[in-house]
Amino acid sequence: DVLDILGASFEDLDKETASKLGIEGGVVVKELNEGLLKNQTDISEGFIITAINSEKIRNTKDIKRVLEHHKGGVLIQGIYENYPGELYFALGMP
Repeated sequence: DVLDILGASFEDLDKETASKLGIEGGVVVKELNEGLLKNQTDISEGFIITAINSEKIRNTKDIKRVLEHHKGGVLIQGIYENYPGELYFALGMP
């Protein structure tokens, strides 16, 4: 499963928080375990993924859809709730 390869558990961002942050939606990194996110990026728990490879991410199903058959470089875009501005992280899918 692609989520196992990433090594994290995710939770869909609730509409109230998305509205407060001025975004359409996203997926929160709830828990990091061994996997690509921990080994290849500086993403921390609480990071809200808003896009992967320029495709909007609104729920966990979107992550699976975008990455399921992807090989090679991936650009993850998102924000932290209490940190200004967008951040970008790159990783390589096996």
